[in-house]
Amino acid sequence: MTDIRVILLIAVGCCAAGSGCQGETPASATSRPSNGSVAADSLQAPEHAETSDRDSPQTADCEPATPIATQAAAGANPRSAALPALPRDGRAIPITFDDLHVEMKEDSVFDPGLLTPRIQQLDGQRVRIRGFIFPSILQQTGITRFPLVKNTECKFGPGGIAHHIVMVDLQPGVSTSFTVRPIAVEGRLTVRPWTGPDGMTWTIYHMLGEKVR
Repeated sequence: MTDIRVILLIAVGCCAAGSGCQGETPASATSRPSNGSVAADSLQAPEHAETSDRDSPQTADCEPATPIATQAAAGANPRSAALPALPRDGRAIPITFDDLHVEMKEDSVFDPGLLTPRIQQLDGQRVRIRGFIFPSILQQTGITRFPLVKNTECKFGPGGIAHHIVMVDLQPGVSTSFTVRPIAVEGRLTVRPWTGPDGMTWTIYHMLGEKVR
């Protein structure tokens, strides 16, 4: 029940949030966004977690840099292309939200048949992905649960696109602090769709986070 209340509170903030995924990426790491706030009593990252100024931000657009349709038009079929080999030494696989793309629009219901071979390959693997902490959170520090979004303008909840969000639960003893800068989260990724009270799929992915930088 606590988890559901937390997610619902986050969603309330999302409804008051920005108008979509087209806004510019904020440049300040100390100023909080003015697009709503939500109580989340389990949001945070490791005490040693830091944001690297050397990391380049995600694209401001909340769509993949190379949409699936564009790839198909160019003769590259993502469902038939050879998959990259997975590391055998347990290292986290560096991925982007483009790897998690499925043909879903906002306010829709997830269909397992949409999963690409790449997503099926990554399901259950340790990965490292960059994104932003969903801004509608009241906590500044001690965050242990948060939606990681592709862009700060992406919505979590009504109007959101489910494959642009990874729900992160950090391992015990690991926490983070809020920042508007991009962060990198490392942990085990799983396909775990979550349906909101509106009956729509709010997120497809879950990560048990081990590190936040």
